[in-house]
This record gives sequence, C-alpha cells and structure tokens, in this order.
Amino acid sequence: MECLAVAVPDSIRVSVAELQLGQAIHVRELVLPEGVKVLTDPEAVVVQVIAKLVEPEAAPAPEAAAAEPAEPEVIRRERPAEEEEAETK
Repeated sequence: MECLAVAVPDSIRVSVAELQLGQAIHVRELVLPEGVKVLTDPEAVVVQVIAKLVEPEAAPAPEAAAAEPAEPEVIRRERPAEEEEAETK
C-alpha cells in the first residue's frame, strides 16, 4: 500500500458474512480510504472460505473388540491346598 504517513489506515474492514464455501475476496474488492494506493496484485486473495478439514475418528477393529472380555478378569492369589481344606470344614 502506498500513501502519506498520516493517511495510513488503522484497519481495513472486510465483510465476510455473505461469502459461501469456496468464495474469496480479492485485493481489487477492498474499499480503501482516499489517497491510499494498492501496490499488491489486484487478483491476490485477501480472505477465502474453505471447508474445515476433519479427520474421522478411527473405529476399533472388529477383532480387537471381540478379543476384549465382556467383564473384568478377577485375579486371586492361589492358596495352598491345606488352607482351602481348612476353610471348607
């Protein structure tokens, strides 16, 4: 952009409310204050609407789901045979 130092705009506002997927606003479409000259290519894209790239969640493999037990496995410490007999009496 080329202009006098006192004419440098604080901001350049662009409305994107009406843009649809795939549409863009180019430099040539900017509304600039009086005395401001654009030096950039008029065809340069200022803003463009694109689709959000979302990676699908990976579903668990059927084999992995089948391999998992339905209930948790209960692990106990093995007792000597004498202790088990004493408890059953």
